[in-house]
Amino acid sequence: MLSRACLPHLKRAPDPHILTLSSPLNLSNRWLGAHPGYMLAKFGMTLATLGLAAEFAADGIAANCLWPRTLIATDAVANILGGDESMRRSRWPEIMVLPPM
Repeated sequence: MLSRACLPHLKRAPDPHILTLSSPLNLSNRWLGAHPGYMLAKFGMTLATLGLAAEFAADGIAANCLWPRTLIATDAVANILGGDESMRRSRWPEIMVLPPM
């Protein structure tokens, strides 16, 4: 993972953090049954983040996974999780680059 390649830089940083992004864990059959591959990938990212947090804790490096509260407009949402209707209800990644109000 890229986090391991960044380890020397993270160890020198004053307040090192690793941030990943994934969907919230949802054990509903609606999601698991209909989209097992997608859900396994998302569960895997959350578990990988927990692993990074444990592995790097002794070095003072934090690792957290951000779970957006709403859908984010991605190819997965457009092609797997609901198409146009889901895309209309989604937030767009550009919200992260807007200046603070």
